[in-house]
Amino acid sequence: MKVAFVTHYDLHNKWRWSPHLIGHFGTSYYMAQSLKKHCDLEFIGPLADNYSLVSKVEYHTHRLLNIKTYHAWAAPSININYAQQIAKNILIIKPDIILCPHMNVIAYLQCKQPIVLWTDSLYAGTMSTFPDGEPCQTSIRHLKTLDKLALKNCKLIIFSSDWAAQLAIQTYKEAESAFLERFTEGTASRKLSAKIKVVPTGANLECNRTKNEIENIIKSKSSKVCKLLFCGVNWQRKGGDVALEVAKQLNNSGLLTELTILGCQPLADESLPDFVKVYGFVDRSIQEGQKLVESLFTENHFLVLPSKVDFTPGVLREASSFGLPCISTNIGGIPTLIRDGYNGKTFEADASISEYCGYITDLFANYSKYIALSLSSFQEYQSRLNWNAAGEATMRHLQSIL
Repeated sequence: MKVAFVTHYDLHNKWRWSPHLIGHFGTSYYMAQSLKKHCDLEFIGPLADNYSLVSKVEYHTHRLLNIKTYHAWAAPSININYAQQIAKNILIIKPDIILCPHMNVIAYLQCKQPIVLWTDSLYAGTMSTFPDGEPCQTSIRHLKTLDKLALKNCKLIIFSSDWAAQLAIQTYKEAESAFLERFTEGTASRKLSAKIKVVPTGANLECNRTKNEIENIIKSKSSKVCKLLFCGVNWQRKGGDVALEVAKQLNNSGLLTELTILGCQPLADESLPDFVKVYGFVDRSIQEGQKLVESLFTENHFLVLPSKVDFTPGVLREASSFGLPCISTNIGGIPTLIRDGYNGKTFEADASISEYCGYITDLFANYSKYIALSLSSFQEYQSRLNWNAAGEATMRHLQSIL
C-alpha cells in the first residue's frame, strides 16, 4: 500500500516549525513515523503559501485595529491553492490513499483516491484556544466551512479521542447526509461510526524504557516528599493556579510537597513560595532541553494538569511513558488518555482543591498503591498510548477502505 502523507510545512525540518505549533507539528511527524513501518509512505509538502491580497489586507487590518484575529490560513483561497498543489503531486506519486493531519489542507482536495484525516479535533472544538488569537467572525465562518468540507471529503476520519469523535457527530448534524451517501445499512449513528474511528496517539518522544527501568525510577523517588510537576505553555488554561493551590494545601496539611512549573511563567498575585521551582519554556528541540524534561518526568511523583479547556495533551502520554501518574480534569479528550485507577485520575472541572489533595494524600499514606499506579501507568503507555500501537491500528483502518 502506498500512502501519501500531506502537510503544508516541511515535516522533516524541525528548525523551521513555528514555536507555538511545535507540539502539533511534532505529532504529525510521529504519525508519519508510525506508518512508515507498515506501508510505502510518500510525503507531499511543504506547500507554497499563496495568500491572496484580500487575505493579507484583512489580516493586517484586524491587527492594526486590535480586534479579533483574522486567520488568513483558513481563507478559501489559500486552501483551494493547497488542494491544487496536492492534486499535481498525486498525479506523480500515484498513491493508494491520501492521509493528512490537517482539515484545511484537504478540505477542497478532489482526487480519485480515498482521503483520510487523522487529527485531534475539528476546528469547532479548538477555536477558543488558537495560540495566535481568537478568530473573528469571518474566520469562524471559514473554519466551520473547512470542518464541513473535510467531513464530506474524507472516506475515513480518525480522531485521537472519543470526545473529538462525538463532537464531529453532534456539531455537524447538517453534514449527516454526506456520511449517509456512503453507507446503506444500519442506523444513522452506526453509519456515522463506520466513517469515524478513534485511535489514541503516542508520546512525542523516543521511548525504549523497560519495566525494570521504570521500577528503578519509582524506587529512586522519596516516599516522604511529594513532588508535583505542572507542564503547560498556558498557565491559566492548563490550570496552573489549581496546581499551585494543591501544592499549598498539601504543605499546610503536613505533607511536604514541591511543585515544579515547566513551560510557562506562573500568573500569581503574590510571590511564589519556596517550594515552587519555575523553569519556564524549555526548547525540547535541543538535546539539553529534552534531557531536562526527561529528568523532571523521572524525578516527580505526579503530573498535575487541571486543565480548564483542553483536548488530548501530549504531555499526558509522555508522562505515562515514564510511569508518572497523571492528575487532570474530565474534559475534552483527556478521559481517553487517562483512565482512573490505571494511569492517574481525572476530576470534574469544578472539583475542590481538597478533592485533589485527598487523592494524593491517600496514595502517599498507602505508598504501595502509588507504586502499583506508577507501574500501571507505564503499562497503559506500553499497551495503547504509544506510536507503535497507533500506527498498527491506523493501518488496519486504512486497509479496510481499499
